[in-house]
Amino acid sequence: MPMELLRQLAQRDQFPAPVVGEAEVDKLRVLRAAGMVQAELPGEGESVRSARVITITGLGRATLRAQAAREFIARRDRLPGTPLPTAKA
Repeated sequence: MPMELLRQLAQRDQFPAPVVGEAEVDKLRVLRAAGMVQAELPGEGESVRSARVITITGLGRATLRAQAAREFIARRDRLPGTPLPTAKA
């Protein structure tokens, strides 16, 4: 899943970062098309075995934060004794 690749990339200390393997490069294409990373991808007819991530964009980092918040809320809502949110008028 492309979001998992984005999470892995966010753990890196240094960029540019290599991405190896056809499946991973395909995920990187999705992330680049969505504007979440800047990356150098192989061109048409070139080997698709490797690519290079230049950086994670602000949109990519914001998406990671939003996903983490959604996961936190989902976990919190499953805790016993957690009151359900109420609608405010």
